[in-house]
Amino acid sequence: MFFKEVFVKFFKFLLLIILLPIGCDDDDNPMVQNPNPSSCDEGFIENPLSGNEYEQCVPNDFTYYISQSQAHLFLLHVKLDNEAIDSGDWVGAFKDSNGDGDGDVCVGAILWNPDNCNNSTCAITLMGESSTSDNTNGYLQEGDIPIFKIFDTSTLSYFNVYATQPPILFSHGNSYMHDLAGCSDGDDPVDVSGALICD
Repeated sequence: MFFKEVFVKFFKFLLLIILLPIGCDDDDNPMVQNPNPSSCDEGFIENPLSGNEYEQCVPNDFTYYISQSQAHLFLLHVKLDNEAIDSGDWVGAFKDSNGDGDGDVCVGAILWNPDNCNNSTCAITLMGESSTSDNTNGYLQEGDIPIFKIFDTSTLSYFNVYATQPPILFSHGNSYMHDLAGCSDGDDPVDVSGALICD
């Protein structure tokens, strides 16, 4: 029994050496190195979608898959604390699957850059649940109201933003045009003559 335990431990150690490259930290302590280092900056993850039309890296919470059930939201303005967000920030759409008001399933995202959009109007595609793809389980269904967030790349922070009225009710094939606004202190913006303003 003793020899069997020693052999198993030795075999596991041997596999560790073969399968995971070993390096040293700054103090010459042995450490396992990541065999597949990410090329993404802090706060970002490799995009599961590939192709020239997709960014290679996306914010950690902004990964999603393509669905055959889609709607399109055209955005004129996206503001945080009454100021336009910066080019290079991100806008994400989410499904609130547990009803707590904080979206937890990403169903679409775009890198915000109005200069690259059609007449400074950027579009985000909202993905719905599709029976043809298991990857879209839990995505938007008819009548769902999506939740929106921005990712501020300068602070690596997420903020909830809200659409102007009327509320967006997801329906396959529909298009919507809205502004989004939010407040970094967590308060909801106030509707002032159709514009969302932070006090």
